[in-house]
Formats: sequence, structure tokens, C-alpha cells
Amino acid sequence: MKICFVLEHYYPHVGGVETEFLEFSRRLVSLGCEVRVITSDSGGVSGHRIHENVETWHHPWKGLFGHPCPRAKDIEEHVVWADIVHTTTYTAAPVAVKVARRLNKPCVISVQEALGKRWFSIGENVITASLFYLFERFVITRPFNAWHCISQATARDVSDLGISSAKIKPILLGVDDSLYNNPPPRLNPAELFGVDPGTKVILFFGRPGKTKGVNILFNAIKSIKDEIPSDVLFGFILGAHPPGERQRYCELLTKEQLSQNLRIVPSVPRDQLLGYVQGAYCVVVPSITEGFGFSAAETCALGTPIISSDGGSLPEVVSGRHLFFRNQSSEDLATRLRAAFKGEFQRTEKRYFSWSESALKLKRLYEEMCSLKSAD
Repeated sequence: MKICFVLEHYYPHVGGVETEFLEFSRRLVSLGCEVRVITSDSGGVSGHRIHENVETWHHPWKGLFGHPCPRAKDIEEHVVWADIVHTTTYTAAPVAVKVARRLNKPCVISVQEALGKRWFSIGENVITASLFYLFERFVITRPFNAWHCISQATARDVSDLGISSAKIKPILLGVDDSLYNNPPPRLNPAELFGVDPGTKVILFFGRPGKTKGVNILFNAIKSIKDEIPSDVLFGFILGAHPPGERQRYCELLTKEQLSQNLRIVPSVPRDQLLGYVQGAYCVVVPSITEGFGFSAAETCALGTPIISSDGGSLPEVVSGRHLFFRNQSSEDLATRLRAAFKGEFQRTEKRYFSWSESALKLKRLYEEMCSLKSAD
């Protein structure tokens, strides 16, 4: 089977979606498929290259809403070659499906998230939220042959947009097998944050974007700062995107006099990050919405306790020692933090997420779509 991925970004660009399609590409090749990736040059690579038996073409595409927009002429020959086209939200999808339909090839979209009216509740101004809401709706309601949703929560959101349930295909993503069986060495995050090695670090890591709920966690910490035990520190490992957000939280930390309770550092290499996650007392994932929730799934795979919102897909991926709090409620999160100080976590059986199983399900979806196309 010949598969053409049309994507905004791909390896070596780093991100959750890029991880998803890199893993799918690897495993589809191992299942005997041929894979081509047509993408932008956002990862600092231009032209044609081969990575892990996957041919990739990196083009200098212009952007919309900060996302690269494919040119039809860059993908046409690859769509002609392919048995099936697979794209994803957001800007790659309209061009991919238009070319695929013109050339009579089935087209699948992977929907990472469908925020819908939640665009209006995540801090955007009304005009910006309206533009994002309308554009998202436009993209997801294009005439694809199937909608691959990366969680049941995303599948429900796509259904709410009027897509037939028969065409919605939930296939959850995977977690690196090594996190279950051979994790990197444990590191003490107290050393990263420059405090006593015996300090219990409650960790947040990731980008401080509006949907990630960093402000919810910050407000919860502020509300209980006089109750935080002397041997507990909140540690934030914050990415540089969106620009200026990390610096804003550093300034808030000083303004709210939380320097004794909270430290902020920039991102660290992935192996180190996973080591610090293992060494943390617990991890907090306060996201307002998640399509899958890599940080939560990886934390649970490593066996570290987690405090998570109940937003989006998080109830589907959180397991082991955990506490849930009511989505967007700093007050409820503060209650769960007090319980965590005393070690009062709930416990459920660990869940396992396999990339190999997900790729096999995806291949079967392709085969189903190609069979239906042949029958038509």
C-alpha cells in the first residue's frame, strides 16, 4: 500500500503531531507499506530526503494563522502515486482533500482536537476566537472519506460538528515502549531547580499555551501558598512558545511573592525531562483540553503520580496513582494539591498505549477506505 502524508510539519520539527506521524510512518513501513511525506521546511530541512526508509519532501510554504499552507502543485504527483492520502488539522487538510478528490483518491484526516465553542473560553478575544472557530469548522467538515480521531473525546467533538458516526474512527495514539520497560535514568528535579536534594518537587512541564492551564495551576498555588509544606516545591519546566509567556510567569512569580514555593526553568532535552518526571514527587497536568495527552500518558507510563484535570481525553489516558480535579477550577485543584501533600492519591490499573497496535489499526482503516473506493 502506498500512503501519502500531507502535513504542516514533520521531523525534525518537534511537537506532539510530529511525534504521531513519525511513529506512524516508521511502523507503517515495517508493516510493508510505502510512505511519502509532503511537508514544510519548518524543521530546518529543505528538499528531498530519506529518513528511516520514509521519503520526505520539505517545501518553503507560506503560512496562515502561523501554520504552513501546502501548494497543490507540490503534492499532486505524490497523490497520483499514492493509494490513499492522509492529512491532519489544520491548514494542510483543505488542500490535501481538494487534490485527493480531484485525482479520485481516498483521503483521511487525523483530528487532533476540535475545540468548537471552547475557542471562546480559553482567553482569546472574540474576533480571534471567532476566526479560529470558523476556520476549524471549515477544515473538519471538508468531504474526507474518514475522520481518524486520536481519542474518544475528540471523536465526540467531531460528531458534534455533524460528521456521521460511521465515518469517525477513534484510534488512540501510543507511548514509547521504553517508558514501560526500559526508562531513562531517574534524575532528581530538586537539583534542576537548585533546592535541597530532599525536596519533593511537584512538576509541570510543557509549553505555557492557553489550553495547557498553567494559569489555573499558578492560581491554585497562590491560593494555598501558606499551606505548602517546607519540603515541597512546585517546579515549572516551560517551553519558549508562545513567545513571552515564560517570562510573564517569571515576573508573576516575583510579584506574587512565590519564590520560596515555585521555580521556573527553560525546557531541557527529552531524556533529561523524562528522568526528572520519574524523579518528581508528582506531575500536574492542568490542561483545559487535550486531544490525546502525551505528557499525562508518558507520566503514567513512568509510574509517577499525577494530578490531572478531567478535560478532553485526559480521563482516557490517566492511570496508576492519580487525582482528578474539575476542569478549569483552581479551587478544586488546590483541594487535590492538599491531598497530594499527604500522599492521598487514588490508584487504578496502569493503562498501556502501543504505537504498533495503533499503526496496525490505521493500516486496516486505509484498507477499508481503499476497498470502499474500489467498490464505488
